[in-house]
Amino acid sequence: MNQNTYECENAVIGALLADSRKLIDIDLSASHFENVNLGLVFDCIKSMANRGDVADLFTVSDELSKTYNKDWITYLATVQSSTAGASLLKEYSKHIKRYSVERNAKQIAGDMISAVQSEGMTAVDTAIKSLMALGRETKKTTYTMKEALRAVNDNLTERIANGGGLSGITSGLEGLDELLGGFQDTDLIVIGARPAMGKTALMLNLILNGNVASGFFSSEMAAMQGAMRMISTMGRVNAGKLRNADMGEHEWAGYTAGVGILQPRPIFIDDQSKPTIDDVQRQARIWKQENDIKCLHVDYIQRIDAMDKRAPKHLQVEEVAQGLKSLAKELQIPVIALAQVNRNVETRSNKRPNMGDLKDSGSVEQEADQIMMLYREEVYDKETNDKGIAELSVEKNRHGQIGGVRLSWEAQYMKFDNIKTGYEGY
Repeated sequence: MNQNTYECENAVIGALLADSRKLIDIDLSASHFENVNLGLVFDCIKSMANRGDVADLFTVSDELSKTYNKDWITYLATVQSSTAGASLLKEYSKHIKRYSVERNAKQIAGDMISAVQSEGMTAVDTAIKSLMALGRETKKTTYTMKEALRAVNDNLTERIANGGGLSGITSGLEGLDELLGGFQDTDLIVIGARPAMGKTALMLNLILNGNVASGFFSSEMAAMQGAMRMISTMGRVNAGKLRNADMGEHEWAGYTAGVGILQPRPIFIDDQSKPTIDDVQRQARIWKQENDIKCLHVDYIQRIDAMDKRAPKHLQVEEVAQGLKSLAKELQIPVIALAQVNRNVETRSNKRPNMGDLKDSGSVEQEADQIMMLYREEVYDKETNDKGIAELSVEKNRHGQIGGVRLSWEAQYMKFDNIKTGYEGY
């Protein structure tokens, strides 16, 4: 046992035996103690204090003796002789917790090495998940109101000093940013649409507009096709001409400009055609560890397989939606996922989809923090006055208001953009 940790553990327990009210000053559990006996003592002190009982040398010794056959009074008297002062108690408890994390990390690594021969990548996945959970354990999760208000003030002060702006990742679409405040960490954002509405193009636009390290699961098109679309958007190169390599001087200039803009961008693409939710989680964790991605994009929910492929489709979608939401919380990033919309919207006079039209939608509605629907009237009515216009309707927003925004759509560049006129059609 690390000598410093041994002394810290003794000192913390000694301080608590002298005054159990000091429990409020530390953030520990019995599992953080390497010395098993001291872990038992800590648990006993905490339980007694929570019941409102006096927890001192004598009462704790008596309580432990009821369960464990040992001379606790002599043992605890020795422990209490080493007592951390108030100024050191917090520092000692931080050391105990930090060393516990290091100890557990070594154990996880050792277990993985032992299990990898029999379990293969499953053992690696389990180890990565466990290690990332250890990382989260070191973060503070409980706050007084004073601390929470201070955090709000610090956040506002920092944003004002940086010229204001969103609290999350920008969509690059002014009306949407105004509604959502940007895409927020830990949120699952779902975008639904019928085929041919441009939902994949919208996702690529969001990746480009966000301009942060991003992961992209592209199950419907190869990485090269995705890159080609992004070149078209950023370089304003006609997508058809680029696809057919039928480019003149103007297009080649745009192509060169687009490649130059995209080349340094930290965008990472996985184009498996039918990944499982475990595949998505595994790769996302790797991207987070190696590239510190700030956002994950998934095209699309119903294309991802659940682990039990024999389960009814709605249960598979439920597993995927829950897995994506868990991943957003685990990695502390927004996850933006596309979703299919039921074809029964085609039979209605008003073909704008709503949240209930999501295919196998129940669990998606429950898990998502925001749900948006993309619609373009010109897909159904070639004579419409709204050619080149898209509607993005925010149907659910766990953090604020719902509503709709109108966007311009330039099909030749696969580009959605802001338009200046308002829209009241939702």
